[in-house]
Amino acid sequence: MINQSICQFFVIILLGAFASCSGKSNEAASGIRGAVPNELQPLYEEILAVHDEVMPELNTITSLQEQMKNKLDELRGTPANTEALKEANRILGDLNKAENAMWSWMHNFSKLDSIPDGEKSAFLEVEKMSVNSMKELMLSSIEQAKAYLNPPL
Repeated sequence: MINQSICQFFVIILLGAFASCSGKSNEAASGIRGAVPNELQPLYEEILAVHDEVMPELNTITSLQEQMKNKLDELRGTPANTEALKEANRILGDLNKAENAMWSWMHNFSKLDSIPDGEKSAFLEVEKMSVNSMKELMLSSIEQAKAYLNPPL
């Protein structure tokens, strides 16, 4: 398993790389942005805006994963409550899926510069659906974990 510090380092590097590509100019820039034809720039920027919105939530997910692991340790130390353990494991699993979805999406999206221009529109349309699904997964897993860890009184 990758050390949390290494993961955070890569998140910072990837965030910096994406941020450097998200300017408002339609001129070709270095990196992926320069590989997008002008007519696809609005779609590209819409996709990147969703990414940029949820990327910082990886820190929230990491924090919630740790809290859920602690909760699982606590539950394992008490008389067996199978349903509580199942629920905590499910929520932790959803957080892990959300984190993996972000990494997977970023990896796939980085292939944009190798896609032939004639196929970029279709690629970006698929990525738009994918980034929105990833966003929903991230936000819903965060919401579930927060509700579980901080139930209303």
